[in-house]
Amino acid sequence: MSSDRMDLDIEVCRRDNKYILIAHHYGVVVRASDLQAGIEELERRAAIIASDFEEAGVPLHARGAPNTRTEMRLLDRVAPSLVIVITVGTVLASVILLATAPIVNALAGVRTGISELVRTEGNSSPTIAALGRSGIDFVVKLSQTLDQVTPERKEELRTALRKIAREVESIVEDVRSPPPPPSPSPGRPNDASK
Repeated sequence: MSSDRMDLDIEVCRRDNKYILIAHHYGVVVRASDLQAGIEELERRAAIIASDFEEAGVPLHARGAPNTRTEMRLLDRVAPSLVIVITVGTVLASVILLATAPIVNALAGVRTGISELVRTEGNSSPTIAALGRSGIDFVVKLSQTLDQVTPERKEELRTALRKIAREVESIVEDVRSPPPPPSPSPGRPNDASK
């Protein structure tokens, strides 16, 4: 063996009490029972290949083929999925923002009108008119938004409103019915017996 040793990147595996040594850069694979003997054989074969390339005047590639299992970066493997997730998330967020913006804007107008009404108690008639306009604007914008809602979402809205109406109706019925008369306590003496 020559005194000038080669710099090699070697992958070593052990199977069935034998070593498998791989030099990807040179395309050399060696099987050996002894690790030191396997390394020497791998260096010998790699030197022959390097010499053959040099004699032919063909440069040896600067880097061997990457081992896709170990050298592929995590970002390279996740990037396509990450792009899809970010794109879908952006589209959904935009749709939600565009669908709720008119409602939020109308609610902000109603809130502004209410806060102005609370601030000016003495001269409240112009503020009440502004509050009414804000309420009307809210209803108009809500109806415009509902035109863009899918039939499935409209059915969900109908179901939710029916539930709310049933609950409100039961509360109204409780308020309308007269309270039951108080029952006399059994422990109190009767006034007529005095």
